[in-house]
Amino acid sequence: MSDGPHRSLPMRKPWRELAKCGDQGTYDAEQVAEAAAGALASDFKNEVKWSLIDALKSIFTGRDNSLELPEIAFQELENAKVLAAGSVFGMNAVAWSIELITEGRFGLDAFHDAIGLAALQRRCVASRTFGRLKSTIFGSQIQGGLIT
Repeated sequence: MSDGPHRSLPMRKPWRELAKCGDQGTYDAEQVAEAAAGALASDFKNEVKWSLIDALKSIFTGRDNSLELPEIAFQELENAKVLAAGSVFGMNAVAWSIELITEGRFGLDAFHDAIGLAALQRRCVASRTFGRLKSTIFGSQIQGGLIT
């Protein structure tokens, strides 16, 4: 484990790259941010089915609900949960969609916000996980600004 968790722990390649950036002091904040964005994008691509994205987009744009009635959108979101089954990222996107529809938000901006909030939630969970992991491996003091 002395070479760092990015060498010895099982994780997908983008997350391994992020761990490497976070573990070594030679990477600047921009490089760490790029690695984090790449890891999140990879998770999104691997976990979230296109059918779910299409369903959420159609709900927010009112494809089958031109009056943008929340009651109809809620039923469509309930149906979309089936498409998100097995994907925490997908379920979070549905949950944030419900939250935004509750606030009366429709349109592409709201759709993008729902996906963005799901990604932010994943980033926060990953940061806490990395923080706990690094604390366990290297002690309680965590260096750098990314993982707190």
